[in-house]
Amino acid sequence: FPVTIGQITLGAATLSDGVTLTVGTGRANILSLSSVTGTTSGTASNLTINTTGAVTVSGAVGTDIGTVTITRSGGVTFSSTINAATIIISNSTTSTNITFNDNVTATTGLTVSTGTAAYNVVFNGSSNTIAGATTFSNLGTVTLGMVLNPVLIILRIVTGKQIGRASCRERVGLYV
Repeated sequence: FPVTIGQITLGAATLSDGVTLTVGTGRANILSLSSVTGTTSGTASNLTINTTGAVTVSGAVGTDIGTVTITRSGGVTFSSTINAATIIISNSTTSTNITFNDNVTATTGLTVSTGTAAYNVVFNGSSNTIAGATTFSNLGTVTLGMVLNPVLIILRIVTGKQIGRASCRERVGLYV
């Protein structure tokens, strides 16, 4: 199959048990996804984003999703809820944002790696729950909360960000 260059649009996707949907080829594809769900009560499925282009995920990601991985991107915007066991952000291009505009639930953990560029991570949801130890190793900023009275619950410890590189726009509840 030839490698696709250009925009890739994917409607609502329901994944079979135990599969990984990888969107992008590591090139500058612009990706537009709707919802991505697994199959209820089966083996968890995974979503991997791998492009240097911009990515928009307009629908919910959840229902039996094991891992959401952003291998690389030109910025990602999740417009709806994310519910997965683990979220892994490996890399993004300089000055781009990995933005979660709605609530995020990571039942096992969140990993934010250094990568090769200073990318930013933004949580705008009003109620976010992240289990496990989380280290924000990205070289850009971390923004927690944009709406009135957001709740960010991190069930262990947050490390890796110096004061001044992380910001909380409103009151944030942090439980360790």
